[in-house]
Amino acid sequence: GTLRNLPNDTTAQKNDLLHSCITWSGVDGNGGDGNITSVDCYNQGFAGTLMDTDGLETISKFKIRNNNVHGQVPEAICNMGISTNNYSSSNTFDITDNELCPVFPSCITGNDTADQDTSSCP
Repeated sequence: GTLRNLPNDTTAQKNDLLHSCITWSGVDGNGGDGNITSVDCYNQGFAGTLMDTDGLETISKFKIRNNNVHGQVPEAICNMGISTNNYSSSNTFDITDNELCPVFPSCITGNDTADQDTSSCP
């Protein structure tokens, strides 16, 4: 994932953007371009939806277990830099214990669809 034109604002705003469970390359906190390389954010209280976006090829680990992420999982998630066989490995991909709705993209197999609170799904 790529974030363009990082802010040159307050330290607090930069720290919010550069959360400790997200690893970046090309980011020094002084503005510029950066690539997300790893999201390893277990039980961080994150809420919201997953965006259907391009530019996810740099992400080699995506673990958001036990948060409040809800809605559909976009097909674009299959374009991450996670090799196809590693979507079933909890070492590189884990979306369990959220509020994600079926039908899941074909790259997501195994237990990743387990323990989803689907009570708000259509």
